This record gives sequence, C-alpha cells and structure tokens, in this order.
Amino acid sequence: MSPLTSWLLAAVLPFQAPTPTPLAAKITELPMGPASQRVYVSGDGDHLALVTPKGSRQVVMIDGAEGPLFDDIPAQTVVQFSASGGRSGYLGRRGGEIIAVVDGKEAGAIATAATSPRGLYVPTSWDFFFNRDGSHLAYGVMSGPDVWTMSVDGVKDAPFALIDFAQVAVTAKRVIYVAQTPDKKWHLVADGKVGPPYDAIQSLRVTPDGMHYAFIGTKNGAPNNTMVTVSDGVEGTAGFMQVTDLVLAPDGRVAYMGLLPPKPGPGEFAPHLIVAGQDLPHIMPFGPGRMKNLPLDNVKFSPDGKRYAYIQQNTPNPGVTVMVNGKPMGPVYTSVADLFWSPDGSRLAYPGTSPSGSFLVIDGQEGESYGTIADFSWSPDGKRYAYRGYRATAGGWFLVLDGKEQPKARDFSTPVWSPDGKHVAYGASGNTGAQPVVDGAVRPGNLAVWVVHNPRAVPPLVFPPFSWSPDGNRVAYVSNKSDGTSRAVVYLDATSFEGATPSYSYPSWTADSKRFAVMNYLGTGWSLLVDGKASPRYDAIVENSVAGVRFIDSHTFRFYGVKAGQLYKVTVDLGG
Repeated sequence: MSPLTSWLLAAVLPFQAPTPTPLAAKITELPMGPASQRVYVSGDGDHLALVTPKGSRQVVMIDGAEGPLFDDIPAQTVVQFSASGGRSGYLGRRGGEIIAVVDGKEAGAIATAATSPRGLYVPTSWDFFFNRDGSHLAYGVMSGPDVWTMSVDGVKDAPFALIDFAQVAVTAKRVIYVAQTPDKKWHLVADGKVGPPYDAIQSLRVTPDGMHYAFIGTKNGAPNNTMVTVSDGVEGTAGFMQVTDLVLAPDGRVAYMGLLPPKPGPGEFAPHLIVAGQDLPHIMPFGPGRMKNLPLDNVKFSPDGKRYAYIQQNTPNPGVTVMVNGKPMGPVYTSVADLFWSPDGSRLAYPGTSPSGSFLVIDGQEGESYGTIADFSWSPDGKRYAYRGYRATAGGWFLVLDGKEQPKARDFSTPVWSPDGKHVAYGASGNTGAQPVVDGAVRPGNLAVWVVHNPRAVPPLVFPPFSWSPDGNRVAYVSNKSDGTSRAVVYLDATSFEGATPSYSYPSWTADSKRFAVMNYLGTGWSLLVDGKASPRYDAIVENSVAGVRFIDSHTFRFYGVKAGQLYKVTVDLGG
C-alpha cells in the first residue's frame, strides 16, 4: 500500500476491521472504454480521455467516444483539455504525418515527411494552448522545412524560422508568443503583431487577464551585450549587462535585478533592483530558498499589485529595513527572512532578527521575542495569523494565534484555517501523540500523520490534517482512536466512522457543507465512504485528478472506477 496513492494513517491491522454499512444510493456507470495506462482527465474533472489499441492501430476515446484511427498515438504526447468548456486536443501519427485532432476531429497535419525531411518530430514544449474557457486555441504547425506558423483558432499567423513553445501564453482573448525570423532575430508576437527584433528573448510573463506582458530582451553589441526589460511594448532602463528575476505585477508594473557594466571603484558589481522605473540599490534577497539552495526573491508585490515590499541594507550603517513603496516600515533588524502579504494585500508580516531574538512583525509592530520563528500563515480573509515560535528558556515550541500563545505542547502542526478564516485547527503533540485542537478545544483521537502527498494527482494532492467544510462550520480529520486499539477512523464533527481499512483519501464536501465523503483504499480495490457507509468495491480508480474524485452537486459524487477491465464514469446519487 503506497502512501503516494492513499491517505495512509496506520498499517493495515492484523485483525479484521468492521464491515461498513452498505451505502444506499443510485449508482450509474457510464462506460469510458477499456482500462488503460494512458488516461487523462480534464481540469474540471468532467471529461476523460484514454489511449487504447484497436487491432494493430491505436485510438483515443474521449468520454467513451472513439476518435480517428492512427498507426500510433505518440507516447510523448498527452491529451490536452481546456480548463473548462470541454474542448480537447491531441496528436496522432498516420504514415508520414503527425496530425492534430481537435475536439475529436482531424484538424490537419502539424508535420509531414515533406515539411520535416530530417524526420518527424514534435518540438520540446509543443502543446495545444487553450485559454481557460476554451474559446481560443493556438498550436504550432510546421508548414515547410524550417518554417513554423502558429495556428490561432484555425487561422495561421505569419511564418517563422522557429517558435519558442516554452514562451507561449493564451489567456483571455490574447495570444502572445516568442518567435524567430530567418535572420536569427527573436520577436514578441502579440495578437498577430510582430514586435521589434532582439538577439534573445527570455522570461516572458503575462498577467492572467492578458492585459499586460513583460520579457527580457538581449541586444548584442560592442563593447558588451546589453539586456533590457520590455513591458507592454515599452523598453525599460537601458545599459544593463545582465537582467534577472523579472516580476510582473497584476497591474502591469515590473521589477527586476539589473547589473551595470563594471566601473572603477568599490561596489562596481552591485546589482540594482528596478521597481516601477525606480533604481533601488543595496537590496537584500529573501525567502525560504536560502536554506534549500533555491532561487530567492528580491521584491514582493501585494496580490492586488498596488504595493511592493523589499528589504534594504542600511549601507554604510549595519542592519536592514523593510521598505514598502519606497518608505520604511518597522524597526531596523539584523536580518529579515521573508515577507508575507495578506491575501487582500492590505497587511504585511515578516520575521525580523535582532541581537535580542526574533520577532514577528505585523504592519510594522513587533510581537514577542523568540529564538526561532517558523510556519507563518495568514487566514484566507487576512484578518488573522498564526506562527510557531521556539523559546529554549521556556522548554520548546509555542503556537501563536493572533499574537496569543496557545497552551504549551511538545510541538505543533501547521494550523489549518477554515475557508472563511473564522476557525482554525492544529495538532498539539504530547507524550502520547498529537491531539486534534479546533478553535482551542481538544477533539477526540490521536493524529498519527499530519500531511501525506500524492504528487501524481493534478494538481498535486496534499491532504491537510484537517478538512474544513466550505462554510467553515464543520471539520473532518483522520485519527487513531484513543480507546487503545490504535485503529484509524474518520472523525466528522467529533463523531467517528471506520472504513474496511485504515486508509482514507480524496476528502470531499458538498458545496452546501451538508455532506462529506472519502475514498477508502482496500489494498485490492477502492470503495466510497459517505458518513461511514460504503459503496460497492471497484478494482481501481483514476488517481491522477483530484477534480475527478469529488462531489459535483449537493447529492451526487463522481469518480472514475475500473471494474473487470473496463473504465467507467461512476456517479453516486445519494438522493435529496
């Protein structure tokens, strides 16, 4: 039993667990096709595609319907879906052609023996690029030897020598990409309009609404090559020998690090932070990557893009100061580890260190002193906050909620907020394990594992130690029973139910918060548990999509299950 495929909170016990009461529900099984190793689920979970043999050939089946017959469906390709709207795209090879199939119909070859005389291939990062609602689609077509064009909603753009498929954005109503002309110059192409030439273009950024874009352009020349940022077609400060760490704010403002050509004298290689056209020297990078050898941040925009924060060294004086929109916030500290904007962008928090300890600073006001501060988080509404503080003189870790220390424990799990931010739950470990604590009150049970991941799911599935209902008034968690049996059960509002095994996964609530369900991994199959009552067993389920295993309305649960070698869309109608 792999922890990557289930919420495994205890080993399967040597004695037989109780058999759950059968689930009274109407179960409908819609055939999707034969079970396959190549299965793809749309982002909303509503559509499924699989690749399956048909005689000596291969076909793709989408929602149970067969597509065109091909010699093979190239192994490196996947079936792409729009995030919503149900549109699809994939590639198939027939003879000397690689053919695009859009919405189940052939849309033409993207490469042929004539257009690709050195051998059929699909470039790295080539894809079907849908916008979110599927109303626009772009993909590359090889229209001649060393000639690429972008097909946008079935209409071809201008021809290019190359298209950088790693730098393509189709968002809202815009199509933006980077392409090279035969003279080896690179251009930004926005909505079919070709921009000025550069010797290189990198780090293309586009805001989710498609209103703004930015990139770094390189201009070769003597005595040095130079780099420049371009935002919405306008070049920024010129003359940098290197530009890195480009950030595009939601309102279109940009920030980046620029390195000027060497000059005589000290500090000649000091990088400059450019934010909204302002040159800000003596910047201190920050972020958790410092401990993990990962890239660090130089500036953080608020989620609404209206404010930005950075850490400035007080050169030539010691220490650092946190700056917000160019103005200092809070006291001077020896160092500041990270910056945390609240979800609405109205508040800023950071841990500052001085000779007398570490302090959590909220909007410039510092809290109590600790030796170490870790795991800071804002509530979803930005009105509350939590973090862990270590104080050796007091015997270990404290959990601090809204500036108040919680009752002492050996250690604490990271708090989990309800969606409305009004409630919080965490695990407080003692001599006998981790107790569940909800809004300061100890709940029954003993948390055995706090977080388990399933990286194969899309998005990667992270089971929190607590699952809150959408309205924030109910909570579920998996815990070992505190009756000495150590059997893992699901606690739902402090009332427990038990599956056939102690392995639970894919927790799901209805939108009205009235029903809760989990999948129960049986070791040789799966069953759905709703309020402790079990559906019939399925040999397997499609595990790679969280959206594919969930409630779809107030009384219907949906998952993709395998039975006797066939794959089905299973809908479980629980009634009103």
